Amino acid sequence: MGRCKDTLDRLNARERVLKLEIDLIEQHELTLPPANHPWDRGDRHQEARRRTEYLDDVRVARNRLRLRRFLACGLWRNYGAGPVVGVAAQCQCAGS
Repeated sequence: MGRCKDTLDRLNARERVLKLEIDLIEQHELTLPPANHPWDRGDRHQEARRRTEYLDDVRVARNRLRLRRFLACGLWRNYGAGPVVGVAAQCQCAGS
């Protein structure tokens, strides 16, 4: 499960960075590198929208990874039946 955890960690880190960039652009009106001139209102809006789209892509990828792990580990068989002890330790992520 190490590889999936690494992928999930990278997706979570990317989400945090994108949220920070969106906040810097929208709330603080900063221009992010590699731009070499200040953004006007239209440029800021476009860059914030672009990062919001990237953020949506990251969230979709993370949800797909979680679903793939859920299905690959066979956890769906016991879904809603209470906690399953020991299954997470035995689960190996397939197809990641």
